[in-house]
Amino acid sequence: MIAEKISETTKRHFPMELGINEKCANLDDVFIHYAEIGKGDPIIFIHGTGLDCRMWEDQLMYFSKKYHTVAYDMRGFGLSGRLNGGKYSTSSDLNKLMDLLQINSSNVVAHSRGGRTAITFALEHPEKVKSLVLGGAGINGLPLSNEFKEIKYEVTLIAQKLEIDNAKRVWINSALFASALKNEVVMKKLREMLNDYEPWH
Repeated sequence: MIAEKISETTKRHFPMELGINEKCANLDDVFIHYAEIGKGDPIIFIHGTGLDCRMWEDQLMYFSKKYHTVAYDMRGFGLSGRLNGGKYSTSSDLNKLMDLLQINSSNVVAHSRGGRTAITFALEHPEKVKSLVLGGAGINGLPLSNEFKEIKYEVTLIAQKLEIDNAKRVWINSALFASALKNEVVMKKLREMLNDYEPWH
C-alpha cells in the first residue's frame, strides 16, 4: 500500500551525479516532491516562502555522510502540486509524508514559513520530533515585526496588481535576504528558486 503511493518523478531539482534520490509522494489530495540521500538517523529539512528543497542542497550532501537526509517541496512550491480550493494543513502534509517514508521520528530543520510548519507539527506530534532547529521561523499567534509588515504589505500590494516579477524582486532584495545578498553563489540559487515560484498562497 505504501509503495503504491511513492512514485518516480521525471522532473528533478538536483544533478544526477550528486546521487540524491528524487521521488513523488501521493498524499491523496496532493503530490509532494521530495529528495533524499544517506542512511542513519533522519533529518527532515523544510524550506521557506518562495523557495523549495533546492535551498538545502549543501546540507543534504554534508549531513548525508552520517544521516538519512530528506528535503521536500511544500504544497504549492517547487515541483509539488497544489490543492485547488479547500483547506489543507502543511503540518498534516509533513505527517503523511513521514508515514509514507516510514520515518517514526526525525530531527527537523526548518526555515521561515517552514519553521511555522515545523513548530505546529512538533506541538501536534511531539513523539515524532527528536530535535527542532529553526531559522527565522514564523510563529503562529505572535505579532509580526514592523519591518516585516512593511515588506509584506509592499510585496502584497505589487502582487495584487499582477506585477508578480516586480513583487519577487522587492521580496528578494528586502532586508530578509540581507546576508544572502553578500554571497553571489547563494543569491544565484535563491533567484532560480524564486523565478520558478508561482505565488498562489
